[in-house]
Amino acid sequence: MLKRFSKPSKTFELYCYLWIAAKYDKPNRILSIVQSRKSLWEQEPFLTRQVIAILPRVRTFKPEVVETILQEQISIGPEDAASVAHNILKLESIERLDKKLTPYLFPTIKHNTYPIAKFLILQSILRSKNIKSDINIKTKIYDHITDPWMKRWIRRIYK
Repeated sequence: MLKRFSKPSKTFELYCYLWIAAKYDKPNRILSIVQSRKSLWEQEPFLTRQVIAILPRVRTFKPEVVETILQEQISIGPEDAASVAHNILKLESIERLDKKLTPYLFPTIKHNTYPIAKFLILQSILRSKNIKSDINIKTKIYDHITDPWMKRWIRRIYK
């Protein structure tokens, strides 16, 4: 399926690729497509927001490139994309999980499959050294995330 959308030339193809890639593709390929198709996604505010939302998946691969994209969108991007970029940076700098974020990420009744949107938020939060080094949070993550692909990407963050 990824091969089918690996060279998106239309906005809908790029959207489809991003949706699948958020979970399944390698960070270097995601970033390569984001960079090579910039002229495509910058024309559509909704698509720009989707591109920004997937960046936590590639942040550990090329943090300086992702930082540039985030800052650019905060400065000159569409309002929705700028807001998402700002929230990603804010999540990366939190010191601890509060009473709202903890049940959101780790609900009492576990999901059969951890939602991809929460997974992307979790990846942003794991940029915080305090959060990443907290063994209780790590235990909760592995308790709530059972999907093998998501576990694969989480293991890479903890390397």
